[in-house]
Amino acid sequence: MITSVRSGIGALVLVVVAAVAGTGVLLRARIGSRAKGGASRVAAAAESSDAAEPSPSMAPLATVAPSAVATEASSPVGGASPSSTVELPPLPEHARIDPRSDAACPQGMLLVDGAYCPAVAHFCAEWVGEDPTASPVRRGPKRCRRYQKKLVCEGQMARLHVCIDRFEYPNLVGARPALMTTYRDASHACSVEGKRLCEADEWTLACEGPRTWPYPHGLEREPARCPIDRPRRAPNHEALARPNDVSLEVERLDQRAPSGTHPGCASTFGVHDLIGNVSEWVHDRRGQRGAPRSDIALAGGGWEPAVATCRNVDSRATPDEATYQSGFRCCANALDGEAPRRALGDSARYPH
Repeated sequence: MITSVRSGIGALVLVVVAAVAGTGVLLRARIGSRAKGGASRVAAAAESSDAAEPSPSMAPLATVAPSAVATEASSPVGGASPSSTVELPPLPEHARIDPRSDAACPQGMLLVDGAYCPAVAHFCAEWVGEDPTASPVRRGPKRCRRYQKKLVCEGQMARLHVCIDRFEYPNLVGARPALMTTYRDASHACSVEGKRLCEADEWTLACEGPRTWPYPHGLEREPARCPIDRPRRAPNHEALARPNDVSLEVERLDQRAPSGTHPGCASTFGVHDLIGNVSEWVHDRRGQRGAPRSDIALAGGGWEPAVATCRNVDSRATPDEATYQSGFRCCANALDGEAPRRALGDSARYPH
């Protein structure tokens, strides 16, 4: 279960836990108005901290070599943000970055190009073992340890061509992702950077890749690869509801990992942490089958035990709700002018 907090003021204060001189410091930044320099950001302090079966792509791909990536550290007293470089570990064998990304996407974004099936059924071969003595809350929802290779695809397939942030917002390697965000906050933060929130199908394709994997890295659930299935810390609901206490309570509950510290969790397209770490706001234009109609959703699941598959989209939240695990990343239409989605013919088949 995820505890939610409603914002009663104009712009919710985003809480980012930073490591400054070895001490957890709470930094707060509003994204309700445009910053003087143009883009509004929630910056977190930089923190240092398997390969799966290779998969074919629907476009020519290039192997990614280790790269030095600029990151920002924010000053706890509001001073200028110094920059440094953090060596990004190499991607796993299954991940490739489309070489068109640099030309087709804004800086820090990757191109996602492939066929998307609107309705996919995966079949679980082995479930995560449950401790019969554990309480249902600590045990978490039922999760699949290993899926079968077969799947069923239904519906009219589409070809998606879109850019997506490589990391969760603020899209900086070595930074902890923003949390306690509402859908409205996330949408505005993307818009001031000339981007938008991802459509649910765009986010899903970026996660599952051209082989429709249930997890970004393959068919097996591996908490060592991704920041998922961490022991749940029971939230103090009263503290989360009090403005004076919410920051300290979120800091106590926080189990985020700095972006880039789980390279094995990258998807086929090279996008990091699409499951785990924080749940990510998406625009869900289709809604979920059998669920009340909603245009918004949280995708991926956070760091606590959750379903956390690429198809896991929860549409129960409202636009002004924030949870201690809610974050986001941004998408954008490709700069090459190609349509972000187009229907494929009835004869189209999903590649395996």
